[in-house]
Amino acid sequence: MKCVLLGGSNSILKYGLRSGLESQVEVKRFALGATSCIQNLYELIRNSATVTDSDFVVTESNVNDSYFACEPPLSIALMDGQIDEYYRVLSTLNRNVYVVILPANHRAKSMESLSVMQAINERHRLNCKAHGFKVIDLAWVNTDLPSADVENLIPHPRHLHEGYLHLLGMNIANHAQSTPCRLVPTPLIGPDYSIIAANELPGIAIEEKENSNFKEQVGFIRQPIKLPTSARGLQVVAISAWSNGYSLVRLRDEKKSVVKCFSKLYSAWELAQPFVVSESTYIETAYDNPEPTDNSRMSKHNTNNQCLDFGLVGLLLKNPENLNFTPTPIFDYSELDISKKVTPDISPYIKAYHSFLHNRNLVASEIVEELKNKISAYEVELTALRARASG
Repeated sequence: MKCVLLGGSNSILKYGLRSGLESQVEVKRFALGATSCIQNLYELIRNSATVTDSDFVVTESNVNDSYFACEPPLSIALMDGQIDEYYRVLSTLNRNVYVVILPANHRAKSMESLSVMQAINERHRLNCKAHGFKVIDLAWVNTDLPSADVENLIPHPRHLHEGYLHLLGMNIANHAQSTPCRLVPTPLIGPDYSIIAANELPGIAIEEKENSNFKEQVGFIRQPIKLPTSARGLQVVAISAWSNGYSLVRLRDEKKSVVKCFSKLYSAWELAQPFVVSESTYIETAYDNPEPTDNSRMSKHNTNNQCLDFGLVGLLLKNPENLNFTPTPIFDYSELDISKKVTPDISPYIKAYHSFLHNRNLVASEIVEELKNKISAYEVELTALRARASG
């Protein structure tokens, strides 16, 4: 069977969903870490034929969506709209879809609140009920288990234990092989999307970039380039890029401009405010390193950095004439949630960690924190005693 895998870093980890699926079926992976579902939408448009031709699709983006939704100018409302559009387009291409709702450790440092995570997770569930997608819901891991077990099962606050993900991927593939989908793609009213790839722009230096996970044709912008006439009136909603380091891109015309900061990460990031293309719209590297007008969650403005050539992979555009699709629940969630059929038992993983900590005489993280707090308190008390003695 043929599977398309869309998602974030949990889908590109060497041993995770990816390896579990690949052990059972043929997998086309279009996932990318540190991006929201806008990157999945980009890949749907770019690889629509492959998605339509696949036997089933596995997707996960909730832990990244909540990450991006919590920092202005992005918001939960904006992310909700992107999630709706992602699933609408997916529903028109393929409806044999498995949506994995992953846990993220909200107690970890610098994480968004549990309420933000829950709001984003609910939007994913709503869309599953609207389109009939199968659901594997693991959000309970973050809230129902003791905090020490959560820390061990989610060693990185957004990455579930890779061995567990591997088994989950195997089980999803086996379910897809034994349970054919009877839902067919459905035409749904909404915006039309298109992509301008870097190699479609005149006067751009195309180079092939490659690492252990990705290979892309990247256009390095060393002079202002005018966008094609076919894009006029369309909105640029996301930019896919792979620069060699700190860089800024600027879209501008006679009336407006937007500047966004990127790093060396291969990424596809949304614009908080879509840019409408006019007959005089140019794209260029902002070598003057100005303050970004559209903040990037993963790349911050730094006046001390040298702005390198911006490495463009492509632009995601939409025709704004049709309104975004509003999901309406049609399917019964209890019939869509197949967690009990495909989710591995988590108890052995918890017991294995307990055994490891006990037999290696290691100290659990919460005990370390407690000891640190006690030491800090003793240091404060000692400083006060010394001050009184010297006085």
